[in-house]
Formats: sequence, structure tokens, C-alpha cells
Amino acid sequence: MLPVLHVGPLAIQTPLLFLLLGFWLATIVAEREANRIGLNPERLNSLITWALFGGILGGRLVYVIRFFPAFREDWWGIVSLNPSTIDRLGGILIALLIAFGYGWWHRLPLGSSLDAVTPAFGVLGIALASSFLASGAYYGMPTTLPWGIDLWGAVRHPTQIYLLIATGLVFFTVWWGRASFTAPGSGVILWLFLMAMVLFILEGFRGDSTLIYNGIRGWQIVYLIVGLTLMIFLRFKWSTKK
Repeated sequence: MLPVLHVGPLAIQTPLLFLLLGFWLATIVAEREANRIGLNPERLNSLITWALFGGILGGRLVYVIRFFPAFREDWWGIVSLNPSTIDRLGGILIALLIAFGYGWWHRLPLGSSLDAVTPAFGVLGIALASSFLASGAYYGMPTTLPWGIDLWGAVRHPTQIYLLIATGLVFFTVWWGRASFTAPGSGVILWLFLMAMVLFILEGFRGDSTLIYNGIRGWQIVYLIVGLTLMIFLRFKWSTKK
């Protein structure tokens, strides 16, 4: 883990650096896809920018609200740039709301626009996994396997590496198959389905999961429901297109 990179007198937060690099690459990929599909690349880049920064600020706000008592003694902590102090679920939901609102306001075609930004989502997923690897977030359960990593006082599953490899495979799967998605919206649905299944599997290796009953992990239930729903919807879109 390398949470801070020292370059001369500068101390750069590596997780944040990965996220910024991912955003830069995502805008390049989105512009390329917009040109391929025939959409306005500037509109899509603006959509990604608004959604990303809105999601970061919104996720940070949700985190502060959830743990507000911890900030009463340190008000400057509210403006922390540490990515681990962002509520991921809250940030994603707010980012999605902003993206849909922006697309509706500018009358962007929903399905085609989502397909155009899907590879960008994939790049951001890889960047997020890289930031977890740098910070030590998304850590795994203790293990005796030979590839375990020493983290937070125990030898643990390298779930950050699992996630990085999985998000990379999902990205390349969608990237190579994107030309065959004839039904608008199929690309983003496929990406969401694959990511839901990846997160469902990896949740079983995490060391900080929320257990709801007899060892059942709450997020696994959520990912399973989302994955099955998307699978049915994807099957429906493909069958009706034929």
C-alpha cells in the first residue's frame, strides 16, 4: 500500500492521484465513443464531469452527515481530500441523479448516451480499484493462502487486487463487444450486470462487510437482486430487438 507519494517536498495522496488519472482517461474514452456513435462529445464529457464531481461532493456530504459527531472537534476535517472518507453508495446515487438530470435537460438520447459513457465507467472502476489498493481500503478477511497480504495487523485476502483484476476484465469484455450491442442501453446494462456479479463474489472475501443474519452479508443480497434484475432486463432487450 502506498497512501502517500513523496516527490521532493510534496506529499501527494496516491488514491486521489489514481482517481484524477482515471477521470482524465475516462473523458478521453467517452469522447472517442461519442464520435463513434454519433453523439456530441462535449455534452458527454460535461455529463461525466458534473456527475463525477457531484458524486464526490455528495458522497462526502453523506459521509459527514453519517459521522457528524466525529467532525465537531475538527471542522477542517470536513474538507479532507481522503477518498476513504466518501460514502460510496451515496456518491454513486447522487452521481446517477445528476447524470440523468443533465441528460434530460439537454435532451440526450438515454440508451445511446449510456452506451457511449459505459467504457468511461469501466475506466473509472479501474481507477477506483487502484485507489483502494493504494489506500488499503476495501480490505479482505484474514487468510492463510500464500498470496495473502499483511494489512491492518493480519494477513488478508488481497481484495483490492481481486477487484482491480476483475474490473479490468469487465472493462475489456464490454470494450471488445461494444460494436455488437445493437439495442441502445445494452452495453451499460451488461457492464452493470457483470460488475454486480463481481461485487457479489468479492463481498464474500471482504473483512469489513455488514452481516445481517447468521453470517449473511447484506450487500451480497443487494448485488444478487441487482444482477438478476439486470440479467432479465438484458435478456428482454436482446430478445425484443431480434
